[in-house]
Amino acid sequence: MNEYMTVYGTLRSIVNEEYYDNGMVNECFVEEECLLQTSIGILVPKYDYSDVRSKYRNALSFYRSGQLKSIYLATRTKINSPVGEYCAEMITFYENGGIHRLFPFYRHISGYWSEEDELLALKPFNENINGILFHHKISCYCYYPSGSIKSLTLPKNEELIVDTTIGVVHGRMGISFYENGRIESIEPKIETNIKTPIGIVAAFDNAPIGVHGDNNSLKFSEDGKLLSIKTIRSGFEIIDNENTNIQILPKRRRSFLDIDKFEMVPVEIVFREGGVDILDSDGWVYEYSFGSCQIKSIPNKLYRPDTGCTNCASHSGCG
Repeated sequence: MNEYMTVYGTLRSIVNEEYYDNGMVNECFVEEECLLQTSIGILVPKYDYSDVRSKYRNALSFYRSGQLKSIYLATRTKINSPVGEYCAEMITFYENGGIHRLFPFYRHISGYWSEEDELLALKPFNENINGILFHHKISCYCYYPSGSIKSLTLPKNEELIVDTTIGVVHGRMGISFYENGRIESIEPKIETNIKTPIGIVAAFDNAPIGVHGDNNSLKFSEDGKLLSIKTIRSGFEIIDNENTNIQILPKRRRSFLDIDKFEMVPVEIVFREGGVDILDSDGWVYEYSFGSCQIKSIPNKLYRPDTGCTNCASHSGCG
């Protein structure tokens, strides 16, 4: 029987273990029930993967110091989080023992467990964060070390309507906060026209990363000023003092998921004191100063709506 002693208790029947160069376990699976005394109570890591809904991933991971980093739980377990009591299947921790992320469900999406099943099973999060009243289902809670909410990740089809410093935003996927509760970023669900120092920019990312709600495409400073926007509908025109005209527009490319389809690749504009930085569709960054050129938002002439085009011969849907 392969055993390993941790500060939380003994791990029995550990398999597929990996170690740091200092001899401490990095991550492992266990094949026997183990009771671990953690900072938030007794937890039992997953030891039975026979349920087809289970994700096949390590049951435990640790920091180099031996402190618990993550635990995939054997069953949904009631947890006293910093903002209330919730059931969890997966938890990650800061090295000091505080909860970093809490996942109410952590299952393999398939015919046995669909996104719709998860949405129906989730219970609403009922809290007021700096004047924003939530009554929404949340697929991942993220906390600061202090215990305040850092971000909330929304499941598919859940919509959040928030009054921000630039107007009402219909959000999806996620919203993040500064530690004082003010909005740091939000993911627009629909194209949202925003008034900026260079004109109206249509905020929208057609393919945001939905793993968590920490880093969204519409960002604000801690005092509520607009910091950055991702867009597929707007482009940017720059005219320098020598009357040279440059245009930066979101481009179309073949989808990584379906080579028969094309998709728009967003451009991101970052507002700073005295100018802007523009990150184009290829990942190149261009810095412009208001003192040395004129910058204005323009419609993206390369934009094509997503019509479900399969690259047919007639292109009847997109021209």
